[in-house]
Amino acid sequence: MGNIGVFADSTRVNMQKSGYPIRTEIHGFFSAGMTMQSKKIVTNNTSVNTRSSAFDYFTLGFPIIDRLGVSFGLVPYSSVGYQLKSETYNTTYQYQGNGNVNQFFAAVGYKLRQGLSLGATVRYNFGTIQMTDIQQLRNVEFFTQEDSKSVVKGATFNLGLYYEHPLQHRLRLYSSLVYTPQSVLRSDNERSISTLGYASSSNSNGGTQLSVREVQQVNLSAQGIKQTNLTMGSQIEAGIGIGEQQKWFVGLEYTYANTSKFANPFLTTTNVSYKDSYKIEAGGFWIPNYNSFTSYWKRVTYRAGFHYENTGAVLNGQALTNFGTSFWT
Repeated sequence: MGNIGVFADSTRVNMQKSGYPIRTEIHGFFSAGMTMQSKKIVTNNTSVNTRSSAFDYFTLGFPIIDRLGVSFGLVPYSSVGYQLKSETYNTTYQYQGNGNVNQFFAAVGYKLRQGLSLGATVRYNFGTIQMTDIQQLRNVEFFTQEDSKSVVKGATFNLGLYYEHPLQHRLRLYSSLVYTPQSVLRSDNERSISTLGYASSSNSNGGTQLSVREVQQVNLSAQGIKQTNLTMGSQIEAGIGIGEQQKWFVGLEYTYANTSKFANPFLTTTNVSYKDSYKIEAGGFWIPNYNSFTSYWKRVTYRAGFHYENTGAVLNGQALTNFGTSFWT
């Protein structure tokens, strides 16, 4: 539904966006998902098509006592995956990066009164990101390769309010508000510089293969970047929607994040800066007949949504934005 979280889910609790209060009247739930994406990245000079697939999340939740419920799960936070190559008259550059940061979360929700709930979520972030840069000069026998590695870990916290109000003709109004305060993640870093060259292959096919000739570890402690702190700015999410229980729903959500606070001293670039970001998401679902015994397609939940995001990253003076649509059952 455009990844909005103002409605828990059309048929079950959805904690993909943890922090929203748990629906304590639900006896228990388990949910998991995967995503496959196809993107087209366009700049003034190039156009690149990419495809990716990822495990989205899994969640498990259940009530503890009347009005109180808990949930926990694993969700992805961010990922890195690229392979680029550029050439000038006498130099070839190759850039490659991979890795991800995941979040294990534990959430608790309490129903303050009919229709109003309060929730809190603690997330532990962990993951590894690796980057490799290679430079090759024309008519020079050896290549230069720089390998960088960051192991990221740290905790974040947020609070959420969820309000549901009945209207006329079986309609219900839904609203939510989530605040995430500023937090700091720790990054343990490594960097090495290698000399590469072609050597004769030892296999039966002969030929040559690229091999490492020399490796030198960079003294990051002397530069003060062996261990760095990543500042994650505060964030606020607000959503509103309307629908009929187990029939249909439409909603809108707005997120504002103080991403201008973000900095990574280990990976400094002269052409990248950050400003505050925002995201607009809208979506909904429709169920023809949720308790139909004769037709599967009448019980299916049909979902659709879109999102537009100003990511907050500015590359060469140009803000990076993201737009996407989704349709699924």
